[in-house]
Amino acid sequence: MGLKKRAGQTALIGLLAGFSSFAAFAENAADMPKPSPIGIGSDWNANVDASANVTGQTFGPAEVNVINRVNAYFNNIDDLTGAFVQTSADDRKAKGKFFVKRPGLFRFVYSPPSKLVILSDGEQLLIEDHDLKTVDTFPIDSTPFRLLLKQDVDIIRDARITDINEQEETVSLTIHDKKSDSSGKIQLLFSSKPDFELKEWIITDAQGLDTRIQIAGLQSDEKVDAKLFVGSQIDMPSFSE
Repeated sequence: MGLKKRAGQTALIGLLAGFSSFAAFAENAADMPKPSPIGIGSDWNANVDASANVTGQTFGPAEVNVINRVNAYFNNIDDLTGAFVQTSADDRKAKGKFFVKRPGLFRFVYSPPSKLVILSDGEQLLIEDHDLKTVDTFPIDSTPFRLLLKQDVDIIRDARITDINEQEETVSLTIHDKKSDSSGKIQLLFSSKPDFELKEWIITDAQGLDTRIQIAGLQSDEKVDAKLFVGSQIDMPSFSE
């Protein structure tokens, strides 16, 4: 089995990394569904020039090898489906399914009783509450997953790496956006044996609260229908209701 298939079968986005100014929509923070699998509300900033140098980023050969493996892992993902379990900072759990199509498309569907769907159509991020019949829209850069699902994943170029930890059978990589005072971060955790596989990620928001996402049941053998990444056009209630 080739690298692409092995990576696809064990992947989840990270699914899903880029950066958007939290300040740009901070006034709507009360409306944001936090925690979430993709880190909306984390202190990411997409307004940093993608070509800007990140000072202090020097790595030894072993660290460069880890970074290259992570880049290759995400670059070899095409279509992917699986299940996720979300654990918030107060230990509340939620679960659901996810769908990914690179570059840039993803969909998280929560299991009942939740009626929440979070998706990217490649241009914007939609948060659909099918119970309240509301849709909130944010820039696609507002999730760190844009970086991991873009056409050409290059973490050194696009992010600020703050920790690389390699043990006998596990690897972790922690990244912030390139804004030096950003407090939000995402930690990616992989198993390294028998194959290099993404197992979970932990998103830390600007308040220091962690959301843990564990993934399982990953499949990459079939193409994901592009229609899954189109908003469902929820009928919004009128002001008179």
